[in-house]
Amino acid sequence: MTTGLIYARVSSIGDRQSTERQVKDLSEYAKYKEIEIHKVFEEHSGAKKNDERLVLCEAMEFCKEKRISILLVSELSRLGRNAFEVLASVKELIDCGINLYIQKEQLTLLDEEGHPSLFAPIMIATLSTCAQLERDNISFRLQSGRKRL
Repeated sequence: MTTGLIYARVSSIGDRQSTERQVKDLSEYAKYKEIEIHKVFEEHSGAKKNDERLVLCEAMEFCKEKRISILLVSELSRLGRNAFEVLASVKELIDCGINLYIQKEQLTLLDEEGHPSLFAPIMIATLSTCAQLERDNISFRLQSGRKRL
């Protein structure tokens, strides 16, 4: 049986947001695909770099140490704040032979034989760059709006 780990993250600290939906949805997918979930990592963090996200770092280490087959996340943005962080996380997973399932995009890193998908890295690079551009645009609009006040 394939072994898996769920990593769920919300960007607010406290009770304002919950990881419950992410965990539920990913658990249902795991059950459907007959993936045995060894552990669920849940993180509530503000805007932090990946090396400051202690639970993400712990989850990645757990995957390597326990030889987890697949890491399940709800969105690509769970793996980093910008394209470089996301791609670094993806490269680390590929180098360790760990598959990645991204629920929102219905995308996996490795094919059925465990070989890196030719399509997934291109999609991940494109989607993470688009997400970063959108965050930059939102930040610009907020700053512009504050200057007018």
